[in-house]
Amino acid sequence: MKVITKQQFKTLMDDYPNGGIIFADYEPNVFASELMVTDGCFGATCIVPTNGEVFSFDWNIDEYKDSDQFAVFDNADILQMIQTLTHDLKIQLHPWWEE
Repeated sequence: MKVITKQQFKTLMDDYPNGGIIFADYEPNVFASELMVTDGCFGATCIVPTNGEVFSFDWNIDEYKDSDQFAVFDNADILQMIQTLTHDLKIQLHPWWEE
């Protein structure tokens, strides 16, 4: 994870115009921010579902103040998250009622 400024994030978005940047608004309290992925220059999707729904919305970096910061996650961070979430995950091949 790297904390970057609004201007640095805009530069990163230029490098990935089709989206795919995993980020969160940087807050000292990690629970105050949603983990999101960019969907291009003017959209984002929350990664963690809310009430079973994945929330996509219009998002624009220019709506942030110049002093705002962002936590950006690289591929190694994402792979670590996936490993953590799937550790000891057991996928049933048959519904539980058939066993």
